[in-house]
Amino acid sequence: MKSIVIVFLLFVALVAAEDFEECAKETEITEEELALFRKDELKSTDPKTHCFVRCILGKKNFFDAEGLPQKEVIIKHLTEKNPDKNAKEIMTECLKKHSSVGAASCEITYNRYKCAYENGILIL
Repeated sequence: MKSIVIVFLLFVALVAAEDFEECAKETEITEEELALFRKDELKSTDPKTHCFVRCILGKKNFFDAEGLPQKEVIIKHLTEKNPDKNAKEIMTECLKKHSSVGAASCEITYNRYKCAYENGILIL
């Protein structure tokens, strides 16, 4: 049973690494910005970094066909990943706080991600 769990975790890590690689290539994020993101230093003003985050979250099906957040999918994922936090309340607040015209933009997605992270919610 332990070996099945280990294989599954390795598979998940490999898929995540492939998503990172694909999104890095697609958005042309710099190695420096990618390194900062991996260290959870969410201070970037670079649009490529913002679109990188959007790409990664898109691979988790966080957006509908129009590119808008699928709240139910997001909240389910965050609740599973953060069972000891009120992920639903925090994410609902972050979605409201960072909403405006053009809600499908990379910058808004990045700011929502950053808001959740700053409130103790793990996403990736």
